[in-house]
Amino acid sequence: MLVDPVALEAGDPPLRLPASLDAAESVVDFQFAPGGRWLAVRIEIAGRRHLSLFEAPRWELLGSTDEETSVDEYAWAPHEPVLAFAGEKASTPLLGALRVLDADAAAPRPRLLVQPATPAPAAATLTWFGERGIAFHSGTDRPENRILYSGQLGEAGFVVAPFIGASYQLDASATLALVPGSSGFFAVARAPGTALIDHYTLGPGGLARRVQRPNVLLSPAGDYLAASVNGALELYAAGESRVDPLEGYPMPAARGGGCEVVLAWSHEGDRVACGNDNTRGAGLRMFRIPPMSKPSAPRLDSGVVGLEGLDVEGSELYSGELSLRRRRGFSPGGRWFLFSTDHELYAVDLLEARLGLAYAPARFESALVSSDFIPSPDGQWLVTHQGPWLARHAIVALSDANAITSAQLDAPPPCTEGDAHAPSGACAAASTRSPLVAWSPDSRAIALGTTDSELLLIRIQPSEREDRLSAACDLACIETSAFQPLAPPR
Repeated sequence: MLVDPVALEAGDPPLRLPASLDAAESVVDFQFAPGGRWLAVRIEIAGRRHLSLFEAPRWELLGSTDEETSVDEYAWAPHEPVLAFAGEKASTPLLGALRVLDADAAAPRPRLLVQPATPAPAAATLTWFGERGIAFHSGTDRPENRILYSGQLGEAGFVVAPFIGASYQLDASATLALVPGSSGFFAVARAPGTALIDHYTLGPGGLARRVQRPNVLLSPAGDYLAASVNGALELYAAGESRVDPLEGYPMPAARGGGCEVVLAWSHEGDRVACGNDNTRGAGLRMFRIPPMSKPSAPRLDSGVVGLEGLDVEGSELYSGELSLRRRRGFSPGGRWFLFSTDHELYAVDLLEARLGLAYAPARFESALVSSDFIPSPDGQWLVTHQGPWLARHAIVALSDANAITSAQLDAPPPCTEGDAHAPSGACAAASTRSPLVAWSPDSRAIALGTTDSELLLIRIQPSEREDRLSAACDLACIETSAFQPLAPPR
């Protein structure tokens, strides 16, 4: 269902996509395109799953994949209205694409071009990279042996090839994630306690792999990797070709002293927070990342960019060890750094000349109950989720809390450590959504799921209002619910 909050307040019913379904048909899932103009809906009919595309604001059907093709995976390209999909037709695995063509003199409405599908191995998790590159991994006769493939989208569809030598042996506890980067993509093989990372770039000779230092933290744009090395923060450029002859890892691009644990990247990639376990000094240190490609960037004797760190006054109570398995992160917009201890939640105003814990903390019992916090996209508000209860805080007055709803939620799952690309469940990510709570992109509303399987919409601005969108929405339904993305400014 599509719900317009303004129309809902006026009493209009939600919009169903598609408008009607037969008894043998069901909606599997959906994805908004970046910018929110297009919506892909996957529908299962007689055991086959096909894609239908709809156009905002009236959500008219633009077109669908053919009935003989069953779609297993799909992903929108980040910068153009192209949807890649992987599936099978007549028992043959394939990789295809749907391209939206703009309206012109010959066609008053946008059109859907179904590009020729290419035979390809069964894909897991399609990942776009570069201009029109796609990467995925696939199992052979042994599912634990994952082989990496890449493809380039042309006028005749995808050209797909395996990357010789790029295979990953995964046991039952390991995962493999492909993460887009500014100059290619990363393969992150994660097992309990460690994360191994390879960086791939596409050149004239095909894919080139560079082994990265393990247990680093990727910047949000995927252009740098951060690690603590001998008590210092080191940053590595994703496309670095120079290799340290002793270690075999890429040479650092920047270095700054006073970092025993890398805690988080800012959403904008211009700051890194570090933790220190020196009981005689500050436990929290902030580094600003300069534009390192500019000649004016300060250089150390070794030629790398020197990073200047600022200690957070009053943070002696904090440490790299205390940060483990506790949520922390920068707010969107980069003004605040938020972190929790056993019993309190703190905010650091990064716009101040001297960094300190200048505001009264909020009560946050992370040692007693499962706890989480979810910042708003505009960086002004914070939702805390402790046990079954939600509260809303203005970050500038963190100690003041207002209940959001009387409904109870399931306790939030614990955050995870060691996630190199910091997905929303990672302790190092202050995400605007969690498995049970999601902010709208304009920071005016919150969607949440309750223990009674209700999906609620809570309006925060301009006035408070609570609406029940569904009385039968299980955890999978809640996790897949999503707000329409905001269109980029023109």
